[in-house]
Amino acid sequence: MQKEREARGAKLLPLALITLFVLTRKKYELPEVEFFIPNIPSSGGRKFSASDILKYIDIKFVTKPKLGWLISLKPVYGISVPVSMLLPPAFFIAIPQIKKQLKEKIHIKPRTVFGILYGYDIKIDKITFWA
Repeated sequence: MQKEREARGAKLLPLALITLFVLTRKKYELPEVEFFIPNIPSSGGRKFSASDILKYIDIKFVTKPKLGWLISLKPVYGISVPVSMLLPPAFFIAIPQIKKQLKEKIHIKPRTVFGILYGYDIKIDKITFWA
């Protein structure tokens, strides 16, 4: 009898999470951001790619100022990136939406001075998602 209740509760958990998402969902937008990353000699001259930027995304659960998730970009090679947003507790449902859009919305252009690579201009277009 106890095992049947536990099994029923385990089956209802996904339904409860979806219901929570539907009742509390809201459309969010991460703003467009542009920043510059200088060429680091220790990189060995390799090119910068979108997957390199994705490594710097930081998502953590916070309780202050409000309960929720804080999504931000960690400093890239010590250069602070001015992007962060506080999202609701049901944010984990939006992670696949954000990952898919990020791969398409990161634009990397090399900046050269007199033919010498000086660094990279990074532009992340506005991202919209439901959470």
